[in-house]
Amino acid sequence: MRILRAGANAVETLIAQKPQAQRRYRLSRYAWPHAEGGRFLLLHTMTREVLELTAAEWAAVSRFRGDPLPFELLVHSGLLTLAEKRYLVEEDCDEARGYALALFLLNTMHGRKPGYTGYTILPTTGCNARCVYCYEAGMAARTMTEATADRLADFICETKREGPAKLRWFGGEPLAAVPVIRRICSALERRGVDFVSGMVTNASLMTPALAREAKERWHLREAQVSLDGAREDYAARKRYAQPDRHNYDGVMLAIRSLAELDIRVRLRVNVDMDNLSRLDGFLEEMAAEFGGMHAVSLYLAPLFQAQSGTDSAPLLETVFALRDRIRALGLARAEGENKPTLRLRYCMADGLEDSVVISPEGLLYACEHLPGQRPWGSIFDGVTDGALYAAARSPREIDPQCADCPFLPRCTPFYRRGCPDWSASCRMWAQLETEEELRLLLRGAEADDDAGVL
Repeated sequence: MRILRAGANAVETLIAQKPQAQRRYRLSRYAWPHAEGGRFLLLHTMTREVLELTAAEWAAVSRFRGDPLPFELLVHSGLLTLAEKRYLVEEDCDEARGYALALFLLNTMHGRKPGYTGYTILPTTGCNARCVYCYEAGMAARTMTEATADRLADFICETKREGPAKLRWFGGEPLAAVPVIRRICSALERRGVDFVSGMVTNASLMTPALAREAKERWHLREAQVSLDGAREDYAARKRYAQPDRHNYDGVMLAIRSLAELDIRVRLRVNVDMDNLSRLDGFLEEMAAEFGGMHAVSLYLAPLFQAQSGTDSAPLLETVFALRDRIRALGLARAEGENKPTLRLRYCMADGLEDSVVISPEGLLYACEHLPGQRPWGSIFDGVTDGALYAAARSPREIDPQCADCPFLPRCTPFYRRGCPDWSASCRMWAQLETEEELRLLLRGAEADDDAGVL
């Protein structure tokens, strides 16, 4: 038995227990086994540690996947260490409760300072595209006024924590309201506020000159650009109001303009069963266009409607299969060191202590997906709905439908049903993510001397 990947020390310390005689043990729900090519791995989804077992150890562990077995068998099989690390747990162990307790303690230890580090700003809900899958379809176009933009700059100054404020421009299409972005950034610069920004955009309104301005004056460091696969799919799905001016070729130029300024560009390619068959040729084209540019990366994002449909299983499996192709083409980029940890927050709606969403009217929300939501406050009046604000900030109970999920620790208890991003295929997606993670780990861990022996 050896450690193939070290886990999160703080989590390991919190959950470690001395095995008890006279108790019966079973495999933990959070112990995920993976066998491949004659090698045997065991991942703990709470600590993120990965162990590699011998064939004999794997056979012994497999016995604990059925009915609970006595403590004496732990000793006889040499598996006491696995019980200490909670890969094996007592037969009556309430694992969901143990996970919730660990999450509570880690959040308490982490602490929360007053103020925000992140601001997701919608300068407008207007957009020059009419994407067929847009969740904002039919929403009235509203653009932030100069007075609201000025007040927003004040709000950022009043509420930001130490360190740079992280602005995230969202929409609608944020580049449809460039004057608003300019006004807010200029006001922050005049006051000497340290800030950086990112953007979610279709990039059709981005020009080389605007890219330079964004780099220098908006402190733009990264942009997520939404694509829809091959050229014909892009045109059919984006449905620009002025396709002669805003189109696929213009977006390709915009991506190159941003990347040449060393602004990181993540290409989010929306996929479903309709455009899946043409993705291979599209990926070849993207590799020819951007494969040598270190600032550009690409990932596939199944549309929400597709994830919830009857074809979700083959769609997700194909998406994961294409990830190897994306890596081989040089379109995947490492996001930096991925330190094992227990996920404390699911998204911005699960972390109001850190970030806030601001609408064109200056209303404050927990989530960027505005339709159907109630604001809990505004940049003018602060908290206006105390009950809603308190509910959004309160710890989440683990929903019964999630309590037995082995991937709960990589998801958090944040209850997402009703959320625009929630999908009934979430467990399938998590399993595919986990299996890919372990395959890649095996691929990159060939030498024994890189791992610790238990």
